[in-house]
Amino acid sequence: MSELISARNAVDEEDSSDESDEESDEDSDEESNPESTLLLRTLTCAPHLGHYVRRLILLTHNHEYDVTLNHIEILSKCPFLEDLKILGYNGYLVKDYRKVLGKLHHLRTLVVSRYGLADRPTDYLGYQSDCIELLRKLSSLKHFLVATSPSDALRAYSKDRRISLIVHT
Repeated sequence: MSELISARNAVDEEDSSDESDEESDEDSDEESNPESTLLLRTLTCAPHLGHYVRRLILLTHNHEYDVTLNHIEILSKCPFLEDLKILGYNGYLVKDYRKVLGKLHHLRTLVVSRYGLADRPTDYLGYQSDCIELLRKLSSLKHFLVATSPSDALRAYSKDRRISLIVHT
């Protein structure tokens, strides 16, 4: 009988340690960037809420891949977004970021910095030619902050479209 009780206690202890491991894994995911994880979870569970989002500031600490993925998913759920600031992103996801940005047809202001909170640079979200292609998709855009000196082609295109170029180095 005591062997049965000991075996049962060992199974109970093993089950509780598995649960605590799973909980700590979930906690560590949320601790890495709880805001983006929670916002993405909210917009996934209640997709209609994304239609009310007009302004977002998305940032990473040190260009985390999972956080950038969350940001891309969040943007895909906010079709009427008007003002967006992106402060840092993972350079491996630049193409995915550009795709989702090209679908934000109500965007009026776009500020993109390749520096995260840790003040370390990553790849540019778009070089001059990529910027012009992106701007063509964003018909409502009025203000665009660029991190490098804009080319003559970008200046001319912005002037024709009456987009205010703000140079931030």
